[in-house]
Amino acid sequence: MSYSVIEQTVRGKSAAQPCQDSIVTTLDYCAVIDGSTAKTDRTYDGMAPGLLAARLVAESVRALPSKATLEEATSLLTSAIRSYYLSHGLLDRVARHPEERITASVVIYSDSRREIWWIGDCQCRVDGRTLHPVKRIDEVLSRIRAEADRYLLSHGYTVDQLRRKDLGRQIIMGALRDQCGFQNVSPACCPYAYPVIDGFEVMRSSSLDSADGQGGWSSIAVAPDIHQLVLASDGYPYLADTLAASERQLEDLLRQDPLLIRDCPSTKGLAVGADSYDDRAYLRISI
Repeated sequence: MSYSVIEQTVRGKSAAQPCQDSIVTTLDYCAVIDGSTAKTDRTYDGMAPGLLAARLVAESVRALPSKATLEEATSLLTSAIRSYYLSHGLLDRVARHPEERITASVVIYSDSRREIWWIGDCQCRVDGRTLHPVKRIDEVLSRIRAEADRYLLSHGYTVDQLRRKDLGRQIIMGALRDQCGFQNVSPACCPYAYPVIDGFEVMRSSSLDSADGQGGWSSIAVAPDIHQLVLASDGYPYLADTLAASERQLEDLLRQDPLLIRDCPSTKGLAVGADSYDDRAYLRISI
């Protein structure tokens, strides 16, 4: 192993529920995994699908061959979830109901290949630049929710009321469930398609440009003069070169805009009693 961990954290958005983000470090790889927020009440072995997805993907990262390629890693991570479906007789059902799939995103650093891989919408910071694949459908639904909540605030609702019962999120909830039908479909068939690990063949997108709008299935080489990397889930709306700076920016954002409806709109805000609007994981390494 030619990298070392400088700092890391995994924090749930609320003490009331398990964190669905995780970090894995092995001799050959380090990864940040983001289990997707459930869109239904369905659980698997007592776990939310995002939590189970994070655990299955973590196990798969630990088992990756040292010289695996992005394509090989994608296949192995996908197979882990598909095997769960098959062993529990769930494949036909989740094929028809994608909102019930065991789903996660991941960003992985391959030490032996000196590459960063994305499958989904986790993020990374390299040489002072944040690389964060963005899903077009998330941008659309975040804007709708933000506009709805801003309208409600202008018509007598308070921030505290909407933190307790987010009516804007209720408006988009049906679309949040339906968007699962866009995951891993061909972008030629749907402009809102995006890749994730969900037990089905991963949609191969090739751009890390947020204008692509399709999330990420990408690989970049890390230049020889780069000696630090940050991997993180999308629970950090602003990713900085240190954990303290990233946490400070998150804290400032949540204090100024707890509903997340202004400069950084999201599909969800800071609920009453929660620590943040989403689970978060941060890993900084020296290479």
